[in-house]
Amino acid sequence: MLQILRPDGSMANLAALKALNLNAEDFRKIYELMLLTRAFEEKATREGVLKEIPLYISPRGQEAAEVASAYALSPQDWIFWYSRSQGGVL
Repeated sequence: MLQILRPDGSMANLAALKALNLNAEDFRKIYELMLLTRAFEEKATREGVLKEIPLYISPRGQEAAEVASAYALSPQDWIFWYSRSQGGVL
C-alpha cells in the first residue's frame, strides 16, 4: 500500500506524490469531482429521488476512491456503473 499523507495530513512520502505527475489543477479537479459526487448523493437522497429503489448503497466515504481511480483512466478505457460508483461515472 502506498501512503502519501499521514492521518494528520502531514506528508509521508513526497517522492511518491511527485511520481504521480499531477499538478495543482489536477488536484483541484479531483477535489471538485469528489464534492460533486457528495452533492449528487445528498440531493438524490434528500429529495426522495431514491425512494423507489428497493436497495440503495450510498457512495458516502468512497468519493476519493471512485474519483481518483476514474481520473487515472485513459480515453480508450471503459467504466461501468455499479451501486457505489457515482464518482467514477461523474
